[in-house]
Amino acid sequence: MLLHQDAHLVVEKLLGEPILVVRRTSSAPGPDVVLGFAATLRAAFAGIDRSRHAVLADLRLAPLRSGAGLEEALTSFRTEVGRDAIAIARLVVTSVGALQVSRMDRDEQRPNQSFADEEEALAWLRSELSRHKRTRVR
Repeated sequence: MLLHQDAHLVVEKLLGEPILVVRRTSSAPGPDVVLGFAATLRAAFAGIDRSRHAVLADLRLAPLRSGAGLEEALTSFRTEVGRDAIAIARLVVTSVGALQVSRMDRDEQRPNQSFADEEEALAWLRSELSRHKRTRVR
C-alpha cells in the first residue's frame, strides 16, 4: 500500500505484513531538502505503530555522495527511518555502500543489516519479526 511518493522518496507498507518500505530515488537533493525527509516520513507513518513493524530501507538508487551539511541532514533521515522499528534492513548496491551504512549505524539499538538482494532482506526481516514475536510472548 502506497503511503507517500515524491521525487525523492517512495514509502509503502507491504500488504498483510508488518513491514514498512522506504525507497530512495536517484534524485540528488541538497541538504535543505534532505532535512525535510524526516518530516515526510513522520507524515507517511502517521497512525502506524512502528514498534510493531520492521523497515526495509532501499538505498540502491540514492547517489553516493557527501558534502558540507549533507551527512548531518541524512542523520535525521536515518533516525526517522528506523524510529521504534523492530529491525531494519538496508538495501545497498556496493560494498562501499554497505560499509558506509554500517559505520553510520554503529549505535543502533535494534537488529540492522545491509543486503544487496531484496528477497534476502525481506526474509531476514521476517525472521527478525518472528523472533521478536516469540520473545515477547515469553
